[in-house]
Amino acid sequence: MMNGECASDDWIGSDVGPPKGDVELTIDWIFLTSTLNFSFWTNDQKETFTKQYKNKTYYGYEALCVAINQALDVGLFSSCCC
Repeated sequence: MMNGECASDDWIGSDVGPPKGDVELTIDWIFLTSTLNFSFWTNDQKETFTKQYKNKTYYGYEALCVAINQALDVGLFSSCCC
């Protein structure tokens, strides 16, 4: 990030990043994904959590991120509880 190869704009608002435009929701999203992340560690790739989102398949931590984003897309969380 420091050399400009990867910027926060590349991540925030992407399928696997927090929603764009709401600082409080972004902080809540990062806290939630960081808290749940340990559940998606595995040594066996056959047991990896997968999630289909916007016609693409995601695995492990990225699958967790898109699952949360999908829940936000359909209004499952309010902005105060994500």
